[in-house]
Amino acid sequence: MIITGISLDTNVVNSTKDTYSSVTDLNDVDLFTERIHTGAELVRAKENEQYITIGDMLFVCNMDSTNIYEETSAKMFEHIPALVKKEYVPPRKLSMLFATSVVSLLLAVILFVVALFFKRKHRKERESADNYYTY
Repeated sequence: MIITGISLDTNVVNSTKDTYSSVTDLNDVDLFTERIHTGAELVRAKENEQYITIGDMLFVCNMDSTNIYEETSAKMFEHIPALVKKEYVPPRKLSMLFATSVVSLLLAVILFVVALFFKRKHRKERESADNYYTY
C-alpha cells in the first residue's frame, strides 16, 4: 500500500544545526514574563489569606457568630473517637507466680540434664582409663 501526500524533508536529518524548541515556545506560551510572575504571586497571596481566614474561623470562632465555615468545622471534628477512661487493674500476682515457677522448673530440668551428661562422661573416661592399665 502506497501512501501519497506525505512529503519528507530529509535535509533536516543531515543538518548539524541545533533545532531544539521547548513546547511552550512552540505554542506561544510565555512562562517567564512579569505578567505571569505577578499573577502567580497574587494566587499564592490569596491562598495564604484563605488559609489564615479558615484557621481563624475554625479555632478562634465566637459561639454567637454564624459563618459559612461553621458546618465544615463541625464536620471536621465529628469523627474523632471519644476517649474512655478505664480503671487501672494491676496484673494478677498468680500470673507472676506461675511464670516464676515455670522458669524455675525449666532451670532445674536443664541443670539435671547437664549433671547427668557430665556424670556419664566422667564414668566413660574412668572405664576407658581402667582398660589401659595392665596388671
